[in-house]
Amino acid sequence: MVGGLADEALRWKETVAVLEVDLVNLVGNILLGAGYISYVGPFTTGYRNGLLEKWMKFASSKRLPYASDFAVDRILGEPVVIREWIIHGLPADDLSIENGIICAQAKRWPLLIDPQS
Repeated sequence: MVGGLADEALRWKETVAVLEVDLVNLVGNILLGAGYISYVGPFTTGYRNGLLEKWMKFASSKRLPYASDFAVDRILGEPVVIREWIIHGLPADDLSIENGIICAQAKRWPLLIDPQS
């Protein structure tokens, strides 16, 4: 039992380290996520990535901290919910998952591109 608790303590330390970094990057991550939800729905993956890169350069120029590995599904998605969507038939490609996150997080009816047609 003591060995199991030691492993749990190590996992908690790693989680705390990740959360400390996320706290520093919170403003930039949420700004990028809000822009993503608000503006990229009707665009293709390539165009979405281009916009995100431009926004990241702008955030860097203004010294806004954000995660270097920023990904919409990591910042705004919940892995359990995403897994549930996939179980219920959502394709597992990035565009479909991002569209699901946009639908779940948007306050109004989102305009999205359908990757299936």
